[in-house]
Amino acid sequence: MIIGPDAAALGGLAGASALVAAVATVLGAAFLVLFFAKGGLWGLLNDIASIVLMLATIPVLLFLAMFTSGRTVSPGVLISTMKKLMPLCLGASGSLRARTKIQFAP
Repeated sequence: MIIGPDAAALGGLAGASALVAAVATVLGAAFLVLFFAKGGLWGLLNDIASIVLMLATIPVLLFLAMFTSGRTVSPGVLISTMKKLMPLCLGASGSLRARTKIQFAP
């Protein structure tokens, strides 16, 4: 796949944004611990770190969307595939939902 100049620029921004998001995650976790331990201003700093984290993930989302546009995953297809594969994986010859007759000991 050839990446054009727009995608390369967005990729650079996405990489930097991912690093900012990682730092915001670590800081947010530290602020959260401090908030529960001491309270006060640490809760506000945790909220700010969460907002920075959410905003920093937007360029990453846009960059990944460039490579997945036109591809969709529908859950119904995955579920129907799983139903077909599960009996084969488990060695069953029929449906897994088939009822068996319960036999009681005399």
